[in-house]
Formats: sequence, C-alpha cells, structure tokens
Amino acid sequence: METVERLERMDTNALVRIAGKGEMAAEVESLAASNDTLQFEGFVSSKRLPELYSRARGLLVPKQDGDAFPTLTILEALASGTPPILVKTPVDTPGFTDHETYLQAQPTPASLAGTIHDLAEDDALADAMATQCRRAALYHYEWDDRIDELEQTYARFGNVARLLGE
Repeated sequence: METVERLERMDTNALVRIAGKGEMAAEVESLAASNDTLQFEGFVSSKRLPELYSRARGLLVPKQDGDAFPTLTILEALASGTPPILVKTPVDTPGFTDHETYLQAQPTPASLAGTIHDLAEDDALADAMATQCRRAALYHYEWDDRIDELEQTYARFGNVARLLGE
C-alpha cells in the first residue's frame, strides 16, 4: 500500500487497479476510496480479464516466492501485451528479458512506484514492450508447443523406465 501512496505523491498518470477478494480486500477498498491513484476492482470474472489486461500498461507482481514462474497470470498478461513488473525473476526463463518483456524492480515501495511511474509515462517503452510481450507469449509459450514438449518428455521417461526395467 505504501507503493500506491508514493505514486499518489508523484506527478503521474499511473492508475493502479487491484483485483481480487483476498485477505487485504477491505484495506485496499478503504485506501482506494481516498486515493485517486488506486482503483479496487474486487472479484473479476475470467470473462472480464482480457479487457483489464488489454487496458493495462503493466502488471505488478510484487511476490518474491511461492509460485512456479511464470504464473498463468503472467502468461495471460504477456499474451495481452501487458508487461509484468517483477521483483524476482528466475535467471534463465525463456522469453523474459528486462526492459523488453518485463521490468525488474527492487522489492521496495520506492522502486516499485518508480518503475510503475516510468512505464506509465513512457509511451514508446510501453508500446515496444507490448509488442515484445505478445511475441514472447507466442514464441515461447504457445499452448500446442508446450503440449508437444510435454509429450516428448513423457516419451523419454517412458523409454528410460523400460530400459531400467529390463
């Protein structure tokens, strides 16, 4: 929430939209009522997600651990041309290049606010990143290709299992 408060004090066009009904929903909703930089969406249906992604300049992902990377949310954002703002990125993740398909920020409110501000104010950067995000999603994360890779992996393990069993 301190990130949003910092953005409120900056001269920026940034608008932070927070979606979901997590444990902080009441706090976020309360802050949004008194802050022009924050809009609380509450629960968002999967049908409405494409609209929100396509209107967003970026997707803030402040988590540092816990989920497999990239998450489905991050992949949806990429496919929509919405670059994620990340605080932690695995080193060799296909399709992820800082300032091309994502922006790296430090896990501090000042760094997050600065990165959000920069993306909100730089039309050329946002447009270039949107194009690169869509390309990365198609090239590195196209669904049919992932299924083919998974089938090949299972086939290799099947061959190894047969060899070990003989």
